[in-house]
Amino acid sequence: MSLTAATALKPAPDTEPTPDAATLDITIHSDLHEAAAEWRELISSGFGNPYQSPEWLNAWIKTLGAEHRVEPVIVVGRSGGKPVMVLPFGLERTAGTTSLSFLGHEHGNQNTGIWDPRFYAEVPDEQIAVLLKDVCHSHHADMLVLQNVPEDWKGRKHPLVLAVATPSPSPIFVRNLSADFDTLFRDTHSKSSRKNLLRKKGICSRSTVTK
Repeated sequence: MSLTAATALKPAPDTEPTPDAATLDITIHSDLHEAAAEWRELISSGFGNPYQSPEWLNAWIKTLGAEHRVEPVIVVGRSGGKPVMVLPFGLERTAGTTSLSFLGHEHGNQNTGIWDPRFYAEVPDEQIAVLLKDVCHSHHADMLVLQNVPEDWKGRKHPLVLAVATPSPSPIFVRNLSADFDTLFRDTHSKSSRKNLLRKKGICSRSTVTK
C-alpha cells in the first residue's frame, strides 16, 4: 500500500463555503474531550487506526503537541443525526506560515481519519475536497498538509488523497498475520534464511556467560 503526502492551498479569502460541503452537519472542536464520545462511538463501529484515537492524540497533545503549540481542530461530520466522520486536525505555525494537518502526523505511519463504512464508501472526493478548503478558510490556514494518507484504503481511493498529492518516499506494506508464529516465520523467510537464524539461535542457547 503506497502512501501519499497531499498539500492543497486554502481558497481565496473571499470564497464562501459551498453548498455541497453543507450537506453534512459539521462541527469543529478545539478540545478533544468535546468530541470524544462521538469519536469513540465511530471508532467502535467504523474505519480508523490506533494512532487517531482520542486517547492516543490526547497524550500527544499534552506532550509533543504542547511543545510545538499545536492547536486542535477536530472536524466531526454527522449525517442522519449520527457521526460519520472524524478528522483530527491541528493548526501548526512555522516560519510565518499556518498549516492544517493531522494531529501527530509525524508519529503515525498511517493517517486515515475515522469513518462510518457506508459513508466512506459513498462520499464523493469532490465533497471532501470542498470541506477541507472550507475548514482551512475558516481557520485562516495558508495550506493543508496531509501526510501518510494511504492511497487505496478499504476498497477505494482514499477521499483525502487530493489531486495535488505526491507519492510518499516511504511506502507501507500490509499483510494478514498468520494464526501462529511458525506459519508466519515460514511465509516470510526463505528456507536458507530460516536455517541460518535457527543455527544462530542454537549457538546463543549453548553460549555461557563468563565474568
